[in-house]
Amino acid sequence: MHFRPCQRRRKLSVSPHNCPQTLVALNFSSKPYKWIRYATGVVLGAEGTLSQQDDEPLDLSSDLDTLNRLPEVTDLYYHVEISNEEAGATRRIFPLDPDFANLRTSTHSSSSCYASFRAEVSQRDGNACVLTNAYTDECDAAHIVPHCKGDEYIESLTRHRPQGANHVVIEEIDDKRNGLFLNKTSHAALGKNWAISRTPNFAMEMEDVIQVETAMPVVLQYPTQEGTSRFTAHLFNIRDPNRGALARLPPGSPIRVPAGDEGMASRPPDVLFDAVYASAVSTHFGEPMKDLREFLAPFQKLYFPPEGPISKEAERKQIKEERREQKWRTAEGDAERRQRHAGGMDSMDTVFYLWHLSAGISADVLAKRREEMAAKEREASVAKVESWRESSFT
Repeated sequence: MHFRPCQRRRKLSVSPHNCPQTLVALNFSSKPYKWIRYATGVVLGAEGTLSQQDDEPLDLSSDLDTLNRLPEVTDLYYHVEISNEEAGATRRIFPLDPDFANLRTSTHSSSSCYASFRAEVSQRDGNACVLTNAYTDECDAAHIVPHCKGDEYIESLTRHRPQGANHVVIEEIDDKRNGLFLNKTSHAALGKNWAISRTPNFAMEMEDVIQVETAMPVVLQYPTQEGTSRFTAHLFNIRDPNRGALARLPPGSPIRVPAGDEGMASRPPDVLFDAVYASAVSTHFGEPMKDLREFLAPFQKLYFPPEGPISKEAERKQIKEERREQKWRTAEGDAERRQRHAGGMDSMDTVFYLWHLSAGISADVLAKRREEMAAKEREASVAKVESWRESSFT
């Protein structure tokens, strides 16, 4: 089975040898063509339509059995709508970063930012894993967009990728809406071996997703969006020997999400769930990955500032220089304050002035002494500032 996104007349062949059999085994959806439409859309970052030929309609309501009757080679085409904007006819497309799931690690618990992030995510998610209900000490506050990607990356992703029902732009990587409370195994595999599908979406309705019901301990229950949407965990590699807690979950298990206006405002937006799902799809259905990477690579720069992604070493150097700059500004501010006070009398100057007058010291002598003391303070301040400046270049 070949998937050919029709974008700028460039065709991409993504052809796992046993794609139909894999879709049947994974049992994600009772309507496989609807799922293919959704999966293609989140990878390309564009809502489109699916056809069997360039202009041949496809029955999206076909069930799983139809996959077993497909020819050995079947071409599917994904068409992206053209929009007329000021710059002319354009296609709305913002594909996934092919390295999206790389370096998915926890932030060190000693970080004050992470401590706050963990507390907020844990409280929102009921102090237990939203997937397995594992308790707090077995869980991480997982960043959906990996922490190493940074603020500019998540802002670009949430601003330009297609949005679902809850449109939002996230500007900080440590925003709690970029978090899920997950057991450690599930955290490490997020976007690689499993992902979360929210329905309804642009391609599927709730009833199109095969979902099982799992019992939740009473202590962990809280209001959810029953009847309006579903959040379903999909395991892509059911034979992975390292899937850990994921192995104990029935296919199509639901995840817990908060409900109500406050809960909806604090939970991750659909655009982040779609990005993680696209990452898992690319990992497991992007063979040969070389073709998919070549197609997606030109768009990767859209996620980063013009100078490109910052390496860990460069980030450490930047933080060090910012700290030195802050110390230098503090020292310079102290010097300016001393200079401002040098020409006038504050409350302590007034006390010493009155004391000197009572001791018989003239006002001229006192003024001279004050000028000498002020000159020494200025010299000391200048020396301190120069010392900070010199240290910032070493």
